Amino acid sequence: MNWSEKHMEEEALFEAARAIRSYLPDLVPGRADEIDARIGESLALEPSEAARHLSELLSSEAKLLNWAAELVADPELRPPDVARSVKAYQPLPGTQPPVAAKRYICPVGADRVWYRRSAGQAVPHCPEHGVELVPEPLMPSSGTP
Repeated sequence: MNWSEKHMEEEALFEAARAIRSYLPDLVPGRADEIDARIGESLALEPSEAARHLSELLSSEAKLLNWAAELVADPELRPPDVARSVKAYQPLPGTQPPVAAKRYICPVGADRVWYRRSAGQAVPHCPEHGVELVPEPLMPSSGTP
């Protein structure tokens, strides 16, 4: 495996760890707080050490492993429920693309992401920093001015 492949795998693992945090109460109700704290501690480590810790942690429960595997399998690294809702979208006749779930991030630390799946969902606060998550800035598309 070359450096680029390893880097891409680490980035996918880090995205899975950041995204799974808001799903922990549903996936592992009895251990959600413990696992969330361990993810936060791991994300603060040097990248190769963090990757090792996160890999072990996300493999520690079948539900975590399956959820993370689905996210990593998605080309856009979206949580499984978000990816499924986009795939299931049936537009009215015409050329409208599906509306993507907006991605929110913690403005203080890069250790938590959340996807707003409907306009009626209230944007949560980061439990670690106590601030409201903010929409991720849009990346300019390549080739267009």
